[in-house]
Amino acid sequence: MLKRYSLVLVCLALLAGPVVLGQGQARPYTIYGEGTSVSCGRWLSFRSGGTDRDRLGALAAEAWIRGFVTGVGMGSASTLQQTDTAGMELWMDNYCRANPLKQMVDGASSLVQELAVKQ
Repeated sequence: MLKRYSLVLVCLALLAGPVVLGQGQARPYTIYGEGTSVSCGRWLSFRSGGTDRDRLGALAAEAWIRGFVTGVGMGSASTLQQTDTAGMELWMDNYCRANPLKQMVDGASSLVQELAVKQ
């Protein structure tokens, strides 16, 4: 059953439409994957749920957040503050509690802004 949910999550991630960001930024970029189609309310549901489906959803969403922050950090001229996975996930929990109707990508973008080292 766990394998079936994994396959479903992978298929959903591949089918999730890209999001293009960049208005007011130096160069626009496209964001792919889980964070473009999952609300903050769903993030919280995944993280607090007790089913296999919720655990798989949480793993996929958490991995997407780590990849997003890493990707922005690698592709940016700015330096991001060091943190750990637990810190990023707790930050997202707090953001999503305050903004349940926003998308994960909104929270991840705000997290990156929070981690940006002020020059």
